[in-house]
Amino acid sequence: METQKPMKLSKEEFIKTVKMFYIDDALEQSYENTVAARVSKMQTGLIGIAINNAVQTYVRVEKDALDNLLSLLNISTERFKRIITMLRLEKGHQPEGEWELSTMRNHMLADSEWMNEVSDLLTNGGNNPKYQGVIPPFYLENFKIDITTLGRLANIDDIRRLVKKKLEGQYSNKIGDSYLKTVTKKSPKYARCKGWLHP
Repeated sequence: METQKPMKLSKEEFIKTVKMFYIDDALEQSYENTVAARVSKMQTGLIGIAINNAVQTYVRVEKDALDNLLSLLNISTERFKRIITMLRLEKGHQPEGEWELSTMRNHMLADSEWMNEVSDLLTNGGNNPKYQGVIPPFYLENFKIDITTLGRLANIDDIRRLVKKKLEGQYSNKIGDSYLKTVTKKSPKYARCKGWLHP
């Protein structure tokens, strides 16, 4: 049986039918729920820091404390991991890899020296001479918890933007996976041709 070749579209037909973005409604709803939950958690949980400046207490009681604090301060997780690796090297550690946020928190809970160092970095690292000259000022200025920083908690739109920015990489990977799954399901022959499916 002869395989029917796809019909060639004119430029005008292509422009009328093309979609620039793939949208997965279920994934969008899932991320909306995630963003809303994180925003709510940040606003309620971080209020204690505004009142007591109690970063260490927050880290002890909230398992996602570091993630939430990095979102509030607009610091990327990867950048923070690199800085923590730098501090580990200074302490004579020989890292085989970078710590995940959960690992950092565990070390902070187990070791008061780490707790003091990381909480001081987050609270006032931007003004600490120790970090000047080793962390670029472009990144370092974000490491401070002050009135301006805490003012973001009052604006839900600001918090949403910060939370979504932190989720962008993860979201991008998930939407790519969803697109690949849809194409593979609808056109296994095309997926095999692209090497997405084994023959």
